[in-house]
Amino acid sequence: MKAIITLIALVLILHSCKGKNSDSSDNEGYIQYELQYPAEIMSQSISNILPQYMTVLYKDNQVKFKIKSDLNLFVMEFLSRSGGDSCYSLIKMVNHKIYYPLTKGERWFLFENASPFTYKEHKDSVSSIAGIKCYKVDLKYEDKKGTSAVAYFTSDINMNHNKMHTPFDKIAGIPLKFEISYNKQLFKFVAIKFSPVLDSDESFSIPDDYELTNRHEIEDLLKMILN
Repeated sequence: MKAIITLIALVLILHSCKGKNSDSSDNEGYIQYELQYPAEIMSQSISNILPQYMTVLYKDNQVKFKIKSDLNLFVMEFLSRSGGDSCYSLIKMVNHKIYYPLTKGERWFLFENASPFTYKEHKDSVSSIAGIKCYKVDLKYEDKKGTSAVAYFTSDINMNHNKMHTPFDKIAGIPLKFEISYNKQLFKFVAIKFSPVLDSDESFSIPDDYELTNRHEIEDLLKMILN
């Protein structure tokens, strides 16, 4: 009888541990965004090879942005590791693979030129993007034109928004629809898919075949593609 009770207790303990492990999967996932380019860029001959999507992946306080073209000929990545203390910009152009460690205060190239802004949240203005409930945020930029924009954020994704290092760090939520100005061009991002599960082979490390470079080479490659 004692053996049966012990066996039942062991099964309950194992089941409890399994439940706790499954809860930890809530701290990983990815969001895929559709990337909309300015008309000026889309009119160029290179437009047919431009990446159409950006994916944001996260796990255990690590975040990775990935923008890649078809056939992986061109890949841009941003890694935020160690809780955001170590950040890297990576670029692959065919077989040319380089990475640059961002210094303190630097943002990923796509976010570095954003103007300061004020914002107003409208928690009662609810919408659904990629199947996720989100709310409207009005943005007012402190630039010469007094530019305004509308974005949508969600509080329903279990990712630390500060680890993304976007210009929207002071807004407590994950952006699902937003605009970014880069080199005086406006890029739009709209989430189209969310998954709370990552592929088992997804890595947040710098590949061994990437070579260390400087900021200027990264910038030159980006200007060649996005200008």
